[in-house]
Amino acid sequence: MYGKMPKIKMGIEPMPVIHFEKFALLIARIWKKVYFLSINKINIRDHSTQRKDLEFVTFPFPFQEYPDKHGRRLRRINGNKKHVYIVQILHELLKEGIYYCDIETSFKDPNNPNNYKTIVKPSFPTIDNEFLKCFTSFEVDILNDLENSLKRLGVSQIRALGTHENKEKTIYDIKKEFFDMFHYVVDVIDRFTRDDGFFDCSFEIMTYADEAWRKSTYNREDYTEARQIMIDEINTPLLREAFEACQDLPDNIWKDDLINTLSEQAKKTKAFSKYLYAISFFRDNITERAKRSKKGKTKEAGRLWDEGLKEMKECGLKGFPSRVQDIFVGDTCEIKLKVRGDLCTQLESLREWIEENTKHAQRELCLS
Repeated sequence: MYGKMPKIKMGIEPMPVIHFEKFALLIARIWKKVYFLSINKINIRDHSTQRKDLEFVTFPFPFQEYPDKHGRRLRRINGNKKHVYIVQILHELLKEGIYYCDIETSFKDPNNPNNYKTIVKPSFPTIDNEFLKCFTSFEVDILNDLENSLKRLGVSQIRALGTHENKEKTIYDIKKEFFDMFHYVVDVIDRFTRDDGFFDCSFEIMTYADEAWRKSTYNREDYTEARQIMIDEINTPLLREAFEACQDLPDNIWKDDLINTLSEQAKKTKAFSKYLYAISFFRDNITERAKRSKKGKTKEAGRLWDEGLKEMKECGLKGFPSRVQDIFVGDTCEIKLKVRGDLCTQLESLREWIEENTKHAQRELCLS
């Protein structure tokens, strides 16, 4: 769904909100670990040393980690017990003239910073001394070290580090993608029986499948490169210790039989979901079937059709028509009976797999 992002420097180039959320998660995770490590190591009863000069972090990160659509996000709970995410808080502060970040929302959804099209731009070109006047000198050193290290990463690498922490949470997150996909799969099966359109549902299935594949397979390369860069670049020993403690070795995360099983299912589902999405598009756009336009949504549907067929063949999913015209009954939106049966069989197989493998997903991990 999303290509590899260019290696741009944080603090100079804009960052999509999805990547920014992962960036915030990464900072929160590291800061929390430094906080606890430093408190454990310092003798805070030594009153001969001024508090401001002690080498420890004086406060934890003031947000909670919370599982949301396509991954975890940082949130706080307001007076009405509603979840308020970090990008929403920054957006509200921006309205009050407090510029921690520039938040560029979608022109179609200007009041919703959670929209995936939102872009986040840092307001400070570097760490601002006035902004940090309430921090201890040690905390400023930690932040400077983090800034200098993160500048060496691309946004895809930041996203990978923010997404992944250890094997247990990675397994949970992959299973959650399938768990959240489930009712869309059931909905498409139901729509087939009623001969209804299924464009929106197929798009959601494709999106969840892509995220499951990213977490189980694709992110490993970016994570591996980014983790090593950070270890090489961090100068403060305590910060390096904290980073290594909260960002596990790649092999400890992905070299696992269950991860491999989830990866194979994600790859298969991603391939089939592209094919299904293309069918849903050409069902609703009869005149576009023969044109295969080279622009816009028709071009995208054609690309996904070709990719889906190729990837399905690689996964051993065979017997499906290779021409769009062979899906439908003439120039109608009716899908041929055999094709519809084969699609339903594949969807039922996916539904059963999800039921069997994610029924306890919501209870497998106690989030801190």
